[in-house]
Amino acid sequence: MGNLLEFLRTNFLHVAPILAAGAFAIAICFERARALYFDYPLRNPDYFFEKLRDLVMGDRLAEAIAFCDQYGQQPVAKVARAALLRHTSRKS
Repeated sequence: MGNLLEFLRTNFLHVAPILAAGAFAIAICFERARALYFDYPLRNPDYFFEKLRDLVMGDRLAEAIAFCDQYGQQPVAKVARAALLRHTSRKS
């Protein structure tokens, strides 16, 4: 441990950008986790996925896309909508 601290002290100008980039990356990870779990949580995900599954299995893809649109900016709904749109474009 003493050698590591000595290395950091003597070569700080070389190590500082790496430490700064690491701190920045950790800050981004925490911010994205906070946004995902606190800003954009899906209320009642069981209902959402059950209803979406029923619509897709019933071959009512247009209704499933409209159902995803009801959830606005929710990331899960946006991903499900994009997948449904991609599937419908491939069917043609």
